[in-house]
Amino acid sequence: MTKRYFSNGLLTLMTITLLFSILLLAIPVMTNPGPGPEDWPMYSHDVNLTGYTTSPAPDTNGTLWIFTTGGTLLDQPAIKGGKLYIMSADGFFYCLNSSTGTVIWKTNMSDVLKAPGPRVDTHSAANAVVDGKVYGGTFHYYNASVGGVDMGPFGRVFCLNADTGALIWNFTGSITGTSPYGSEFGWSPMIFDDKLYISEYAGLVYCLNATTGAEIWRSANTGGVNYGMTAVADVAVGDRRIYLGGTHTDVICLNDTGGVEWRYNTGGTVWNVLVADGKVYAGSQDGKVYCLDATTSTLIWTYTRPIAAYARSALSVHGDRLFFASQDKNVTCVNKNTGAFIWNYTTNGTFGYQSGPYISGDGKVLVGSGDTYIYCLNEVTGALIWKYKTGGLVWGVAIANGIAYATSWDNNVYAIPEFPAWVPTLLMLLALGFGVSFLRKRVRSLVKYS
Repeated sequence: MTKRYFSNGLLTLMTITLLFSILLLAIPVMTNPGPGPEDWPMYSHDVNLTGYTTSPAPDTNGTLWIFTTGGTLLDQPAIKGGKLYIMSADGFFYCLNSSTGTVIWKTNMSDVLKAPGPRVDTHSAANAVVDGKVYGGTFHYYNASVGGVDMGPFGRVFCLNADTGALIWNFTGSITGTSPYGSEFGWSPMIFDDKLYISEYAGLVYCLNATTGAEIWRSANTGGVNYGMTAVADVAVGDRRIYLGGTHTDVICLNDTGGVEWRYNTGGTVWNVLVADGKVYAGSQDGKVYCLDATTSTLIWTYTRPIAAYARSALSVHGDRLFFASQDKNVTCVNKNTGAFIWNYTTNGTFGYQSGPYISGDGKVLVGSGDTYIYCLNEVTGALIWKYKTGGLVWGVAIANGIAYATSWDNNVYAIPEFPAWVPTLLMLLALGFGVSFLRKRVRSLVKYS
């Protein structure tokens, strides 16, 4: 038998090479969740605008990455299949790697929409990503070179290839209506069964073919500037309803041909609506949150705050709790069935209409505030878990695959990881250290003699 020895240096090199190869394979799995049911594909997560996701939210306020665009961010990010989609007022539509913040592609919307000037004021409240396509809307054409003067109507609904950013189709709405700017699609498209539903500032609601962009129907003028997103729900088999609010002070219910089923008048502008369990919830500028029967419009309950403290934010629902944020800087939770108060938390700023509150699958409430912070609260008690400072008013918040995302008026997109950013590095170093020690001993014992 021949005795064979392996030097300590050779054993160490072999061990480190083996472990490093394993870690290289493991890193993408740890950092990129890939496609899954915990994506955030559209405004408030789904067509009912529930604002709830099964995804957990971060336990701490670490930073995973920050991406800077060239303009103000007025959108809530959409996350699907490991990609994050966002439009910026710099005229570009961005697709980022949702785990690293690196650019996958960006599209100059002024070019693809043939705008007659330096840029399009490209923002809808959020984009929708469905079946390999990303949908959005543009505001009016805005010429930055002449002091920010509006140069006429240019609102579009558009569809891009989600993998490449190439334009698939675009649609122009009316150029006359209640809005002084004409065609403006400042709200988010909702995609349901290959139909796209979107409201327009001019007072119309459109239903388009999501594949081709062809118009299926448009509603009559609602009599005001449409505010907030359209919530879509099937109240019965073959009976689809579309709900929205606006300056007309009504909660409006349309059928799927654009006809009005009912209108319920509140005392002020209706900013956002939500549909859940056969009920419509709406925040009004009269200082009340309304709960209506989704089929008949019968009033079930109201929750009242001072008029100056109206609920302008998105509403969200989970279990028996309804959440909203109001202009008196409070996040409030009430019983969704009765309107009974449960808790509130006071921040130092007011809220945008798409900054939450949103609910994670592990019992956290995330909301962005005008005081530049993102707040994470306990869903049951309202207690503060953590807060994260950005450089400007927080406008859009989303939760996907364990990561919290936010857009701020400092032009940045922020990603907050489910665990502190240093945890994967620490775990890999520990694994490497223990592995080197263990494998050196095992390899030496096995190959000392052959």
